[in-house]
Amino acid sequence: MLKKILFCCVLCLFQSALAQDNDSLLKVYKNVKLADTTRLNAFYFLSWNIIPVNPDTGMIMANDMLRYAKKIGYKNELAKAYNVVGFAFCKQKNYKESFRYFSIAASINRSINNKLELMNTYMNIADMYYYSYDYLNSIEYYNRALVIAKEMKNRKDECYFLHNIAFVYNVMPNYPLTLKYYQQALKIAEEIKSVDYMIICYDGLGEVYSAQNNLKMALEYYTKGLEITKKIGGQAGIATSYMQIANVYYFLKNYKQATAYYDRALTIRIALSDNSGIANCYVGFANIYSDQLLNAKALEYYLKATNIKETQPASPGQIVAVVNTGDMYYVLGDYRKALYYSKKGLDSAEKISQLFYTCHANRSVAKAYAKLGNYKEAYEYYVKHKKLNDSIFNLDNSKQIGDLRVNFAVEKRENELAIKSEAEQDKLKAIAQEEKKIQYIILFSVGGILLIVLVFSMFLYKRFTITKRQKQIIEVKSKETEFQKLLVEEKQKEIIDSITYAKRLQHAILPPKDLIDRYLKDNFILYKPKDIIAGDFYWMHIEEKKNGNNFIFIAAADSTGHGVPGAMVSIVCSNALDKSVKEFGLTDTGKILDKTTDLVIETFEKSGEDIKDGMDISLLRIENSDEKTKINWSGANNTLWYIEPRNAANAELTIKEIKADKQPVGKSDHRKPFNSHKVDCLPGTVFYLLTDGFADQFGGPKGKKLKYKQLEELILTNFHKPLNEQYNMLNGAFELWKGELDQVDDVTLIAIKV
Repeated sequence: MLKKILFCCVLCLFQSALAQDNDSLLKVYKNVKLADTTRLNAFYFLSWNIIPVNPDTGMIMANDMLRYAKKIGYKNELAKAYNVVGFAFCKQKNYKESFRYFSIAASINRSINNKLELMNTYMNIADMYYYSYDYLNSIEYYNRALVIAKEMKNRKDECYFLHNIAFVYNVMPNYPLTLKYYQQALKIAEEIKSVDYMIICYDGLGEVYSAQNNLKMALEYYTKGLEITKKIGGQAGIATSYMQIANVYYFLKNYKQATAYYDRALTIRIALSDNSGIANCYVGFANIYSDQLLNAKALEYYLKATNIKETQPASPGQIVAVVNTGDMYYVLGDYRKALYYSKKGLDSAEKISQLFYTCHANRSVAKAYAKLGNYKEAYEYYVKHKKLNDSIFNLDNSKQIGDLRVNFAVEKRENELAIKSEAEQDKLKAIAQEEKKIQYIILFSVGGILLIVLVFSMFLYKRFTITKRQKQIIEVKSKETEFQKLLVEEKQKEIIDSITYAKRLQHAILPPKDLIDRYLKDNFILYKPKDIIAGDFYWMHIEEKKNGNNFIFIAAADSTGHGVPGAMVSIVCSNALDKSVKEFGLTDTGKILDKTTDLVIETFEKSGEDIKDGMDISLLRIENSDEKTKINWSGANNTLWYIEPRNAANAELTIKEIKADKQPVGKSDHRKPFNSHKVDCLPGTVFYLLTDGFADQFGGPKGKKLKYKQLEELILTNFHKPLNEQYNMLNGAFELWKGELDQVDDVTLIAIKV
């Protein structure tokens, strides 16, 4: 209680100090005797304080500042004013206007060479893109801010931006790049001895390795974070580190160590009166007992966590504890209590509109009802679970609901028929009795017939009863079968969703179209994966030189296989290309392919198996100088085509070809160094980089391969057209040739006019 009172006092003092600070800033701004720059700076900090708390009021103040800055005409203050307005729009989630104002601020800062404020503006733009879920643009602007921080030799800001880039890559997620930037940030943090950044980086690295199931490395970094946290004495931070380490030991199935660290975390949480943290520790113990099949002990600790969480407002942590309690009762066979706790968890999840937890709780309720034999309720809750699950992944669930309605309609109709049959049977009995009275005199003569009729009627009634019971059994089995069918469909959908998400990750390694267009003004890229994700990829790197003559590298590559295996190989090969030019500083295309081959082989040799996967590639380097454009090219199994424009010495158009080295980038039996070719070309020359997918496509009237000869003719026939029209022609020709046949391979074709 004393700690809570102290916290409230500190909070009140902080709020009071902030209010006093704002009052002081307002007085400075209103003092017309002070210099304009002093007043504007006061208003700048005042607006920056108000906007996060009240964006609408902050927007009014920001616009007032902008008007004042325009009036006095000081560019430095004007840039700050545009920044403040951009920040206000960002907090109002009007990201389009936010970017517009930030861009104006950046333009002004560039014009007056104010590097510090330009860096801050780029940071604001990066933050804005992150909040709008545009992660690639967020990374781009953090990188721009990072470049300026390096120029200013501001090591702390370098560390900050590297950490932010790592954080965004982790959200995407792109684990290799996340690790790369966290490690760079950590290196600087250690050099400048920034304890706070070291802890953040260690925790970030631990989280990434844990997500990749590299638990040994995760444990190493979490332990380093713990050691530093102990030195600065933050008890809450120490407890968090203990929980992280305990979780890693739990996943390693080292339950003894996991229990020891949960115990240490629990001791601190109790001392801090942190009930939420205490409950989380209990959940950790319960998970350990559950894995060891000590279900009674697991239930005991889930109940402890639930009892604490129920005294707190509804939260994800509360829902997890309550639903896990229900799941454990389900494992123990107490389905009524399982139903009770699962429903409680469902109520809390619906109260705070948590779709994921509502989805899971509906599933737990459905399972409990199924075990209790109430299949109608089980279906209703399972359909709710499916509907929510589909809404999370933006899919339609109308088919399942329609099936359920059909089942109910069929059941209703069968009941009506049963009632009707019973009524008709009663009517027959009544008629028989009446005839018996009227024809009593001939009883003995027709007695035998009536006996037969009676026996036959009893037989029919018995068959009807058996049939009705069989129908009920079939209905139950049918519902159970449909229930299992839904589970199978759900798993299949999860696999497809995972592959679709992998497509987004693979696209993250491809260079953005606007980057390509910025450096290569006239180009097209025809990229057609065979499956959702591809083995083909295209790659680009810009090497900026001090004399202004940039090296532009661009490549079309075909990794071994296609689909999921091809995509995995493509990521390895793309990373190897990046490393060859960025870390090893290579610029000669042949040497780049040699080093990339070394890196790819080194990566696959770690598995201990003889893996010969790699890629075929056509790699082009363009150097734009004042005199003329210089071309350097190397190829692994993929050739280079180029066409020079007509002139007096070149009356006939032909495709010139440079043969590639007959070996892949990867492990091969007779490896040789890759050759580098220099090309002297005329202005207007078009270079074509391609993989084999286009030429290998089956189709046409006889279902044969298209082949390279026909592709050459298509390109030559349409060479006089602009490249965007060539793209449309080639894409249309490919689809027309393919027709109704399946695409046989990934297709990549890049054209560049120099």
